[in-house]
Amino acid sequence: MKRIENYSDYREFLRDFYQDRKKRLPIFSYRYFCIKAGIKSPTLFKEIVDGSRNLTS
Repeated sequence: MKRIENYSDYREFLRDFYQDRKKRLPIFSYRYFCIKAGIKSPTLFKEIVDGSRNLTS
């Protein structure tokens, strides 16, 4: 995985981060990540990563 400052697209970073963690920790999932990060909707988070939804302020 590249260093975070080498990413210009947050979605690419999140995808790479997810894949890297999934390889190291089989229990890792979008739901697991969202629980740990305090994000209420794993579905919304996955849609953001996949590009079908955008982050909003």
